[in-house]
Amino acid sequence: MEWGQIILLSIWLLLMVDVCRTAGMEPSLKIMSRRKVLVISLDGFGHHYLDKYPWRYLATNLYSAGSYPRKFRNQFVTKTFPNHFSVATGLYEEVHGVIGNNIYDSSLNKTFGMDDKELFMQNPLVSPVWTLNEEHGGHSGCIMWPGCGVAYRGKNVTFLSPFHQHALFNESIDKSIEWFTNERTPANLIFLYHEEPDHVGHIYGPNSSQVEEELRKIDEGIGYLYQMLTVHKLRDTVDVIVMSDHGMSAVKEENVIFLDDIVDSSLYHISGTSPLLNVWTTFVTDTHGNHGYPVDIPNMEPIFVAAGPSFKRGFKAPDFSNIDTYMLLCHLLNLAPGPNNGTADNISSILVEPISSTLIRPLSVTLGENLS
Repeated sequence: MEWGQIILLSIWLLLMVDVCRTAGMEPSLKIMSRRKVLVISLDGFGHHYLDKYPWRYLATNLYSAGSYPRKFRNQFVTKTFPNHFSVATGLYEEVHGVIGNNIYDSSLNKTFGMDDKELFMQNPLVSPVWTLNEEHGGHSGCIMWPGCGVAYRGKNVTFLSPFHQHALFNESIDKSIEWFTNERTPANLIFLYHEEPDHVGHIYGPNSSQVEEELRKIDEGIGYLYQMLTVHKLRDTVDVIVMSDHGMSAVKEENVIFLDDIVDSSLYHISGTSPLLNVWTTFVTDTHGNHGYPVDIPNMEPIFVAAGPSFKRGFKAPDFSNIDTYMLLCHLLNLAPGPNNGTADNISSILVEPISSTLIRPLSVTLGENLS
């Protein structure tokens, strides 16, 4: 081969390498293998809380240092289990089948409760991202995240901490750090669920001093998280995503409607116990909190903020949905996504390196469609 041909061939090879990089066809295996993702859900943390209470660590470590959307859309019904499972699967509630915290199936004459694993097996073809991660050699961990204790496609997560009420936020953070730094099977994906401020919001209402105290504890917990990430030298490898499932609306007792006065009780079936509690009070409060209302009600809007080496700093993105989080996680972990209802168009804008075009291809599914 003549020298002229050698030079032309070398130039062509260099151009092809540059094209592949530009097209997103050359994933950085070194970066992908070192990346770890921590997804934290703060149950009942409404977007309106961001303006109502002063923030320190949430502001400096996440919002100023990370990215967030102008509006983060959740799914209707705005309940805990359905939205958490939509985040994990990228599917609408009517597709993955978890349409409530409790489900009554009239054809089976059976109620599926929050402790029933069958609740998350309404569609046997559904596979959450933590299972996808395990199937590709990663190690997933779940702390009280709804639906994570089920073996999907016969695969369990490497680490699991089941739900227990009144768990301390800092203890869950310690467990996450322990799993990230496990010498034998270090986790690269952790889902952490925290029941506050939802729990106290239901009892005292979203405008109460009790909710404000829980928000203070959460803010301090975020500060503690970043302290531990620094101590264990994880700041440069862990991407942190903090989100919620829904907000909380104030509900006054004088506005309660008793269905028995309007609808014949023989015409409906009540699933769950929350409307039927017998309470002997030691104090009286006129205002409580509730959710489950349409997503366009401002108090139902949740939060989303992401910070870490993969995300832009101080960036406000266009609106995106919680089902888009699935595509984001697949990108961060270098996983090929399964069929889903999400899109990468807007959520990709929060990343330093946008989601590859190979992941943005349409994969939408509809009710009753085979996901295999």
